[in-house]
Amino acid sequence: QEPKVFCYAWRRGRVLPRDQLDLAHLAAAERAIDARWLVVLDEVLPTAAQSFVAALQDNEVAVREPGFTIYRLAVRH
Repeated sequence: QEPKVFCYAWRRGRVLPRDQLDLAHLAAAERAIDARWLVVLDEVLPTAAQSFVAALQDNEVAVREPGFTIYRLAVRH
């Protein structure tokens, strides 16, 4: 089976450290780069803040694969 690679060139990205997986840091990162997609590794969810996990529910799941989920971020005003 060929590996699956998700890549979008010429766009800035942002990585949130494990100790910043909360709603405030997520919202700040979204605003800073006008993010439209979010990739979340399954392994970080048990230690993420409830506010982060709850915020994920507001977004459409674009891809769910073993080990990660890609969300299409909702427009926030």
